[in-house]
Amino acid sequence: MPPPAPPASAQGLSDEHLHAEEKWLSEWIQAANSMDWSQWERFWDDDAFLQFCDTPKLEGRDAIARHWRDRFSYLDRFEHTRILRRSFDVTSELIYQTELLNYRIKGDPKARDIEVHALAVIHKKVGSDTVTGFEAYFDQQPIVEVVQVSAPGLTQDQIQAERIWLDRFMQDTDSLDWSRWGKWWADDAFIQFGNTPKIEGKESIQKYMEPQLGILELMYHEVTRISFDVPLGLIYQTTIITYKVKGDLQGRSIQVPGLAVIHKQVGENVLKGFEVYIDREPVAAVVKEVLEGRGAE
Repeated sequence: MPPPAPPASAQGLSDEHLHAEEKWLSEWIQAANSMDWSQWERFWDDDAFLQFCDTPKLEGRDAIARHWRDRFSYLDRFEHTRILRRSFDVTSELIYQTELLNYRIKGDPKARDIEVHALAVIHKKVGSDTVTGFEAYFDQQPIVEVVQVSAPGLTQDQIQAERIWLDRFMQDTDSLDWSRWGKWWADDAFIQFGNTPKIEGKESIQKYMEPQLGILELMYHEVTRISFDVPLGLIYQTTIITYKVKGDLQGRSIQVPGLAVIHKQVGENVLKGFEVYIDREPVAAVVKEVLEGRGAE
């Protein structure tokens, strides 16, 4: 059951309208807590957007569906345990909701309950059955810190050091700046995307990657799982990657799940190889539209 509604600030709403809106919000929260997109999707407009703090905005119900399905896949629990405050801005068609959320991550050996205070901004017209936008503001670090990590044979200090390396590597990846990213690669490293030809040597990787990075306005990795194979010197990392393409007048955020295999020994500062398994077609399709002048459709 969703938590009981708190006293609400609802200037301009009749008691009847307020009761109807709180009933809708109760059903919205119950569907969200189910972690079942098939229950929640009816509350979202086809052209709705979703944005978490300063992360890229996702636009359209299909993109939002992919995000939530991926997000729910690594959660054991997602629950609104308490609604602390609710304010209706009827003129701007906004609902501000301060809430206490509870998360539990699949595979967490400590089965920790993570409590987070959050502010949600729900873009919804009074009487409407769907939202046109949803903003969420909260500190995601307590959740990120409990990313599923499998590291048999590593000490806690080693795991912490490797996590720091991975965080910095991903930050420089997302910078789209080879002058930052290049320092993490050995001179004889290789990169390979799926079944495309392997590119060998740091200079060749730079020549290949700089044009690829140049077509992007934004790239952002959200890591969901990390597994270390210490004997083989491999790190398996699953992510949800958000892209935006330069020149796309629609400003679309493209989300794609991916798996990277990083060839790096524990304690080393550079990688020897980088395998990427991802569907590149969604990005390629938008790039093609932009090049053909159809990015504004």
